[in-house]
Amino acid sequence: MFKRDARSSSNGWYIMDICRGHWAAQVLFTAVDLGLFDILARGAQTPARVAAALGTHPEATARLLVALEGLGLVEREGEFYRNAPLAGRHLVRGRDAYLGHAVHHFANLAEGWSRLGEAVRTGRPVGFEAVERANYEERLRDYILAMGDQARLKADQLAAALDLSGCERILDLGGGPGVYTVALLKKEPRARATILDLAPTLKITRELIEAAGMMERVELCAGDFTRDELGEGVYDLVLASNVVHIYDAATNRQLMDRVFRALRPGGQVVIHDYVLAEKPSLEAALFDLNMLVGTLTGRVYGVQEMGSWLEDAGFEDVTYHPLTAGSGILKGRKRSGEWTAEVEPLTGPLKNKGGHVTGPAEAVALDDLVEHLCRVAREAGATEARLIDVKTVTVAPWVRWKCQYGCPGYGRSLTCPPFSPRPGETEKVLDCYRTGLLFLAPASWLVRYLAAHLEHLAFRAGYYRAFGLGAGPCGLCEECNIGGACRRPGEARPSLEACGIDVFQTLRNNGLNLTPAREPGEPCSRVGLVLLE
Repeated sequence: MFKRDARSSSNGWYIMDICRGHWAAQVLFTAVDLGLFDILARGAQTPARVAAALGTHPEATARLLVALEGLGLVEREGEFYRNAPLAGRHLVRGRDAYLGHAVHHFANLAEGWSRLGEAVRTGRPVGFEAVERANYEERLRDYILAMGDQARLKADQLAAALDLSGCERILDLGGGPGVYTVALLKKEPRARATILDLAPTLKITRELIEAAGMMERVELCAGDFTRDELGEGVYDLVLASNVVHIYDAATNRQLMDRVFRALRPGGQVVIHDYVLAEKPSLEAALFDLNMLVGTLTGRVYGVQEMGSWLEDAGFEDVTYHPLTAGSGILKGRKRSGEWTAEVEPLTGPLKNKGGHVTGPAEAVALDDLVEHLCRVAREAGATEARLIDVKTVTVAPWVRWKCQYGCPGYGRSLTCPPFSPRPGETEKVLDCYRTGLLFLAPASWLVRYLAAHLEHLAFRAGYYRAFGLGAGPCGLCEECNIGGACRRPGEARPSLEACGIDVFQTLRNNGLNLTPAREPGEPCSRVGLVLLE
């Protein structure tokens, strides 16, 4: 596919090749999912023998093999098929260069990509439904192993592009499979590394680091690098590999401020990611659309924009080094003898001298905070967002009965009854607050996301008591860890109803009306609340 140089041709074959691109991808997805290349790794086989080993239809299997031959992934001699060298190296389970996890990950993304038109029309992600149907632990493992597959393709190249002389402490933000950490430690034998990632991910990371024989030189630290402080003057190098494309520019700017503080004088930050050049490569442009399809805030950034984050944080000698047509590394160094970035006091809503969201010691004005939160909510898809008096929030004991006898999520989530606060507890908590941000959105998952996200933004702005309440059962994990600790405490928030809040009366108290859904699954607005002060 795409072998003919037909972009400037008028015969139309290039257009046809693009249209058939998903056919070729599905052939590969199917062959990997069946384990076909594993069977051929045992030796040349006839289609009938392959079908017998896989338990598939003989004639259909033969037709699949013909297509794989056309793609150059298998070779045929007479009636016998064997793996082509490329497939033998990358598509057989257990091989060092195996890419099957990455293939599976792309297959998982296919359903969301089939709705790209909807994402372009609305500007909102469409891939969550397909993703959330999968078991959370299986989905996470697929993703982390897929990231490991892809990282191995250029880990050595990345390490070769960095000067690690004198580097003793490395921090890998969201290091996932740890492939880049291992490559850096192999290059600099005196260095030790910390991988900061979410606790469920680190269970998989530990397996992979142990398999690489590097556990003695690696510390695994559970946390959220978008929120947690990283220390001050601790590290010689901080690596942010394939993470900034997940977040909005404000979050990335905040992150670079904290990275600056975490580095020792002379230390360096390394951003490795997809990059949109002045004339964007197809690789970067397609990945940018992947972020549109699958994330609320993710996108691919340009070199100049990312460079401004580093310069505003205080980094010097900011340089860019391309690795592939669509990706590269951006480096910046902290000047020797300088320990903290100079940040002027706030002069406007949530801004420092670099123009980005910050977390000052003194809280910003409430009006400025609310203006910012409302803008963030509406940009994410909220249809309404307004400041309310917490005294207008109505709590009623009957709401819990509705949860217990009307919701299939009862007892299945740590954010739902009987685990969530009872109405009496909720009333006591509400007495601790004066104001809150009430918002509406068209889907429960979006309300749950905004409840946690807006809470975190308010916390960073100095409102340390901020707490978000979402809508509906949690849904972050396929099966909740009932009887144990929440796997994702930074994102999991109870719904208003779960805490005994009468949503309909609360809306009426604030001049809003909500029409209930007449049938299960019928579209209807969902409600969230962030308690502020």
